Amino acid sequence: MPPAGFIPFAVETGLIEPIGEWVLESACRQIRAWQPQGLSLPPVAMNVSPRQLHRTRLADTVSAILERTGVEPALLELEITESSMASDERRFVRTIEDLKALGVQVSIDDFGAGYSSIRYLNSIPAD
Repeated sequence: MPPAGFIPFAVETGLIEPIGEWVLESACRQIRAWQPQGLSLPPVAMNVSPRQLHRTRLADTVSAILERTGVEPALLELEITESSMASDERRFVRTIEDLKALGVQVSIDDFGAGYSSIRYLNSIPAD
């Protein structure tokens, strides 16, 4: 089933948060499995749902998963959609700052799909 088939259902039912946490932990476990193989790994990027970003203490969740899996934070890049920025800018910026303090990279995904300007984008502490 393609993501467009299950993501709206997962969001509607509230399952997107535990699914997102499971995906993050699975990605970190895979990164950890690759490390002993001597691979030169770039950061692994994964999307974060707006609900995860706004409903949970995302930085606390990420920190706990990184600690459990033993993954270096620099090997993880979280992609946050531009539309996530609109609802609560102060909280959004604080979350990005908390993630950056962990050493995780943060990028803005789908920029240009919403109403943000380049000036606004430059004020966000994302990578």
